Amino acid sequence: MRIPAKNSILVAVLIVGMMGLGASAADDAGADVFSRAGLDRVEVEETFLSVLTGSEPPVYLFHKVKQAVPADEQARWLQDAFAWARSYAAGPDFASRYAAWREEHRPKEREKLQGAEAEMQAQDAEYRRQVAEMRENMKGMTPEMRRQMEEALKQMEAARAAMADDKQMMAAMEQGIRMQNEENQQRFKQELVRFEQNFPADHRPLLRRRLEEFVAVCDTVDFAARLQEKDGLMRFVDPDLEAQTVCWKLIFRAGQERAREVRALALAWLQALNQ
Repeated sequence: MRIPAKNSILVAVLIVGMMGLGASAADDAGADVFSRAGLDRVEVEETFLSVLTGSEPPVYLFHKVKQAVPADEQARWLQDAFAWARSYAAGPDFASRYAAWREEHRPKEREKLQGAEAEMQAQDAEYRRQVAEMRENMKGMTPEMRRQMEEALKQMEAARAAMADDKQMMAAMEQGIRMQNEENQQRFKQELVRFEQNFPADHRPLLRRRLEEFVAVCDTVDFAARLQEKDGLMRFVDPDLEAQTVCWKLIFRAGQERAREVRALALAWLQALNQ
């Protein structure tokens, strides 16, 4: 089964977890975990938010940390990673960032269209601007071309005047504008409902959903899948697996043992959120 890309969830699970990030503060030698991995803490925090809100995880971070963290240290770092992620997700800094993200991405109500008369006035102003531009361009034309252009402008003026005096057409325009405003308002309300469902003010339901999605992805990964070299890169022999999401592939690359550890930590975090 292929998990849709929008369900990719690494939040702190892959981006901070499987990659070995952590910030319980320091290891036994007292060195900061972020610094030892060659990562910028602000960048990690921004990545946490972007993945939580639906972006794919940046693969380069995965490779960067995997190269920096020795294999025999990854299990301990993994636990530190989740300790940091859980603490950060529950803190005021993340709450502030998430609130700012919601404000920026909240659906905006469309500007209400004015009535037919106001619309005609706006169109007329644009028409006058275009006519003035055309007359300026006519100065460089031959007399015959200017005569033809003048004739065309007279016809345009006559059509505009007839349109303004057509009460039936104005009534139809008025109705069309009213219907468009009603449609825009209805669409805005629907978008707002979907936004509030997908990104509630309290981020914990969203975090629970992402963790559940991550566990679901873990359960579909075939760690025995075969790879082959193609164009200098290792690719899955099965085209369906090659079409899998970034999340699925990162779990595969992390390996079954690491994925099992991450899955257990994700479930523990999920259980804590459900209490």
